Amino acid sequence: MATMSDASAADSPADTATELARERTSMAGERTSMAGDRTIWAADRTLMAWIRTSLSLIGFGFAVGQGVEFIATAREGTATYESARFFGLSFISLGVLALAGAVVQHLRIEKRLQKRGYVRVEPWPIGPITAVLLLVIGAVAFVMVVL
Repeated sequence: MATMSDASAADSPADTATELARERTSMAGERTSMAGDRTIWAADRTLMAWIRTSLSLIGFGFAVGQGVEFIATAREGTATYESARFFGLSFISLGVLALAGAVVQHLRIEKRLQKRGYVRVEPWPIGPITAVLLLVIGAVAFVMVVL
């Protein structure tokens, strides 16, 4: 027969439940940390999508603007193509404005995440840096088409 000392030597259901609760709490903390990483990466992917869209708009607008200039110089004495140039400038402007809005949105998301304790690992994130450089390139393309 089992004695009282044998029963106390075995884990009691309360001890097992407490250990299981600690293990699950630890796992939940790890999952929460990973959720923060996934949220930061999702914000980066969204910014990269806006970068691709803006780059396409800026590139198309620049191509239209340069194409108009090429046609105008090839056909001297013909009418100017101001409406096509305006069309190109509109696409460049739309691309630059969309990218500026995306950068602002991204910075707001990162600020909210930092308030909640999710911190970015990289000191110099490549997405926002690329976006700002593309903003500068878009502004230069706009000036080149205007002039």
